[in-house]
Amino acid sequence: MIHSIHLSDEQLQEALAFPVLIRELHQHLIESMTIPARQHLEIGSDTLLLMPAWNNRYIGVKMVTIFPENNTSGLPSIQGTYTLMSRTDGRILATMDAKLLTNLRTAATSALVAGKLARPDAQRLTMIGTGSLAPHLIRAHCSQL
Repeated sequence: MIHSIHLSDEQLQEALAFPVLIRELHQHLIESMTIPARQHLEIGSDTLLLMPAWNNRYIGVKMVTIFPENNTSGLPSIQGTYTLMSRTDGRILATMDAKLLTNLRTAATSALVAGKLARPDAQRLTMIGTGSLAPHLIRAHCSQL
């Protein structure tokens, strides 16, 4: 019997090193995947976002809550989790924090696309931004040098 695991941020970063993540992302983008429109549910002044996707091996669901009033109590206004399940039998295989996973995936996608669109002789990358995504973008692009 396989038990589900929760991947910490450290485990997630170790498992998804950018060279591997970019290669795997490229492969999965050309495979057949189903990605329905995300569900945007209003719960009073708060929001629940459900973002499912699946292929012939896995089902994944990113679930995010947006609670704007959390800022007044020192809590993040956006929180989320990602659940990975088996397409074969529906078992939950892993859960992880959605923020880091989203940052890693977004940075890897950016580096993948830049590698396809950049001139072959390009030698410089300019990064403008200071948000939580910025260091991931820089590491992802540098991993492709």
